Amino acid sequence: MAKKTNYTKNGNDYFRVTLTTGRNEEGKPIRKEFYGSSKRDAESKRNEYIKMKELGIDPNLANHSLNEAMHTWLWEIEKSSGHKASTFQRYEGIYRNYIKGSDIATLKVGDIRALSLQRYYNKLAELDKTYSQINNLNKFLSKFFNYAVNEKYLIGNPCRSTNIPVRKVESEIEIFTNGEIKNIMEKLETDRIGVLTKLALGTGARLGELLALTWDDLDLDNTNVVINKSAKMNKIFKNENEWEYEIKVDDPKTYSSNRKIPFPSELLGDIKKQRINNNIEKLKEGEGYVENNLVFPSLAGTLMDESNVGKAHRKILKKSGVDHKKFHAYRHTFVSVMQSRGVPLETISKLIGHKTYRTTVDTYLHVSIEDAGQAINRMNDLFVKAK
Repeated sequence: MAKKTNYTKNGNDYFRVTLTTGRNEEGKPIRKEFYGSSKRDAESKRNEYIKMKELGIDPNLANHSLNEAMHTWLWEIEKSSGHKASTFQRYEGIYRNYIKGSDIATLKVGDIRALSLQRYYNKLAELDKTYSQINNLNKFLSKFFNYAVNEKYLIGNPCRSTNIPVRKVESEIEIFTNGEIKNIMEKLETDRIGVLTKLALGTGARLGELLALTWDDLDLDNTNVVINKSAKMNKIFKNENEWEYEIKVDDPKTYSSNRKIPFPSELLGDIKKQRINNNIEKLKEGEGYVENNLVFPSLAGTLMDESNVGKAHRKILKKSGVDHKKFHAYRHTFVSVMQSRGVPLETISKLIGHKTYRTTVDTYLHVSIEDAGQAINRMNDLFVKAK
């Protein structure tokens, strides 16, 4: 049975209903039209429009500038979507740095085409923005346009037809040389982040993963460590103009970041000393100490701030006569040393807990804990030499 329609446009049959939205200067009614494949469909669109107006949301999103529309979407939709604090912090940063005040900010949402975005992406590449930065921007924009399509504001997502420009020159991954490692190790023996630094180099674990470690994550008898959480400083937004910072333990970066890995047996003595030093600090702090069972706590027993680790790390490098590299360079150095000693890339991928290393896509294979243990113990000489 054919559906009942009452309007034909461009050769297609629709059902049309109208809604009086106000009056013009002459006092004549202003009517908005809604089209659907059936009377029910058209009335549903009209009712949704009325509901959104009552909630204070402008249904005519396509006529707004990208800056205005994304601002509303970010703070009224995404903010209340139950994202992790770190995820919303990333979204807010992308909006603030790449949408607000940008070349595409004033474009009407309904007028934006793939070519508009492609030109902007190409310009960012010329300004030495990385592939990752532009790709993250495209993902963020695509999420917004998918929302607009799903809510029937638009009929298509322009991000689907864009290409992410590849930079001609990629920045090099920072790696410490053997000589630099030796100099650094000599300065770590008396430093508060000494054991933390050694474990970073000896396991390739991320700093956040190490700061979240508790003593029950360590198996000292079998020299294994379980990575199942990560500490991160998050920007917690109360609203657009008010926020505070909070260190929070959360799930690791990815599913594959959950892992049980060995650490070099030469570090066993250092780790035992770490526990003794923690107890000494606890006694000194007295009632002000908060027990969280952390392997690498602050002086008060709480989660250590990554920025404080960064400051201590820079001081160590300066004392060692080593040019500055980020703390994350220990992770890259771990991979480099393992590769130079013949450890298969599949085993390294298992140990560091992610699928890719730079542009190489690695498939996780079954790596036994014994194989991994043999691989890790090839790092032992680095720490023996430092004694």
